[in-house]
Amino acid sequence: MGAVLVRKVKLRRPRGPIPAGLALLLLLGSACSYGGGDIGNPFTRKFEWYGFIGGNDIRAQCAAGGSDRFRLVFNGRWDEQVRIYDLDAGPPSMLAERALGSGDFFAISLSDPVAPWRGRATSVTLTEPEYDLLLASFAESGVYGRRDSPSLGSDKFYWIVAACHDGRFTLNAWLYPSPEFDRATFPQRLLSFDKTGIAYNDPRKAGPTYPQPPYQAPGIRSPQPWSVWIRDNRLADQLIL
Repeated sequence: MGAVLVRKVKLRRPRGPIPAGLALLLLLGSACSYGGGDIGNPFTRKFEWYGFIGGNDIRAQCAAGGSDRFRLVFNGRWDEQVRIYDLDAGPPSMLAERALGSGDFFAISLSDPVAPWRGRATSVTLTEPEYDLLLASFAESGVYGRRDSPSLGSDKFYWIVAACHDGRFTLNAWLYPSPEFDRATFPQRLLSFDKTGIAYNDPRKAGPTYPQPPYQAPGIRSPQPWSVWIRDNRLADQLIL
């Protein structure tokens, strides 16, 4: 989890050896960064998902004079659907798309055993007017602002967007149901370019929000729910002592 938790928990450091459970939390804090690997691989997602949705790689490369980049991820309940869109300003402007479901065990092949969990991936080249319309929807939806988020549970419906625009990095989320989610125009604009062939999992009321993450990264399937937050423009997924 390569992000930094702004909501710090002050604990007295124990004397003697670090307990095994606490050591695990510390290890997770350094093991979940994302450096640009194949997020279609379920094992990459298992260990790097938090760094991926937090836009660690985009943040590291965001600088004045550099190219704009955007990562838009829809969590349509983790065990039902996840949609990933990576937009590079180019030129040309390229939109990489991936739709993930729960996988189909009977579709496993010997040449690629994890193929059912890679989802469907494609890419689209946007014209300049299309790219401009998409950027306009980002501005309308508040992508370039900075605000903290409520708890984003794996069993919820939300969009999270990491953006590098004009050399400035922002990270924001839109949780359903909320006024911010209702006002966001970029999902409809983005979905109009979707070529994955996977229908959008329309948001609906889900289960309870989990106030504290169990520090479990999502893998092929997650038997327990997990949560993250955005605090001070960073993904809050890590306990700092």
